[in-house]
Amino acid sequence: MENMKVESVKKNRPNRREGFSVGKTSDRYLEMLELIPKEPDEVTAGEIMQVLERRGYNIDIRSIQRDLHKLAPIFRLVSSNEKPKRWSYSEDAPVRMFPSMDEHTALSFQLMQAFMLHLLPPQTLDSINPWFKKAAVRLSQRKDVAARWQEKIHVLPLGLPRQPPTVDPRIQDEVYEALLYERPMRIHYRGRSSERFKEYLISPLGLVVRDYITYVVAAKNDDGELRQFLLHRFKDAEIEDGEYYRPDLFNLKAYAKEEFVRQLGPSATMDIKLWLDKDAAISVAECPVDKRQTLSEQADGSFLLTATVPNTQELLRWIYSLGNQVEVLKPDFWRDKVKDEISAALERYQAKESKANRKPKTN
Repeated sequence: MENMKVESVKKNRPNRREGFSVGKTSDRYLEMLELIPKEPDEVTAGEIMQVLERRGYNIDIRSIQRDLHKLAPIFRLVSSNEKPKRWSYSEDAPVRMFPSMDEHTALSFQLMQAFMLHLLPPQTLDSINPWFKKAAVRLSQRKDVAARWQEKIHVLPLGLPRQPPTVDPRIQDEVYEALLYERPMRIHYRGRSSERFKEYLISPLGLVVRDYITYVVAAKNDDGELRQFLLHRFKDAEIEDGEYYRPDLFNLKAYAKEEFVRQLGPSATMDIKLWLDKDAAISVAECPVDKRQTLSEQADGSFLLTATVPNTQELLRWIYSLGNQVEVLKPDFWRDKVKDEISAALERYQAKESKANRKPKTN
């Protein structure tokens, strides 16, 4: 049998940085990097060592400290001057991923950014902005048409675009931390109809974001009452060391559905019958208001819609938004309500026009 000469293939590999070795040391470095937070959060070498020991590493505090000093210039780690030193990634440290972000994930982040831009406060978006930047860089590295992906996405919010209220980032961070670690906090808050700030001791239970506004759902520690506090109306917020109060069986999703969605009658749903012009009917056919809705075309080219829908203020707003493209046929109390609202608006316009016409003419 003819002897085969086997040649080893030498691959191009990057030079290792000084102080790095393969195997368990490299694994340990990666584990350490995962445990270090970004500013303003911090961690000590001792805290890192405790986690590594639980994960099976046999290492002393001096080795952890040496590792941190080796990694610091490479991964933009910063440390405090106090003892023991507290470590974190610098605020401008780029996001690093192992493995690197693939193209489909980058596309998803770009699309998510476009949608979330109109839903979340700017301060909240800032916290995940490094991931959006990472996605943009990943796509810009392409040499083909995929590099122009950002030019091919634009999300328009439905309705009138509005600027979200300003939220103090320090207050937002404090609220998020209280939520994460279930800690009570003392706040100074001013309601819509109040001119003065009032002090509350609360236990934050969750956040509800709606129409550009972030609501903090919390229990008042003095009496357990559940309240909604608008985050942009906080004057200050400070985490306390007292008891955290969480009502039994509290469910944020159920609470939000009950408290934030305004029901307009004793029944949660109702059967409606609407007349729609062709354009409105096409929109409802493409984006149904009910999975079992029916649309039947009439002799004049208009459509009749029958559906079971939530009996809420949102439904009423949707009907008003259609203007003369819709007529409520059933139920009678909804038809009367819409008719009365339209009549009241018409009277207001007519009254102002009549008043303007009665102004005396000046020579």
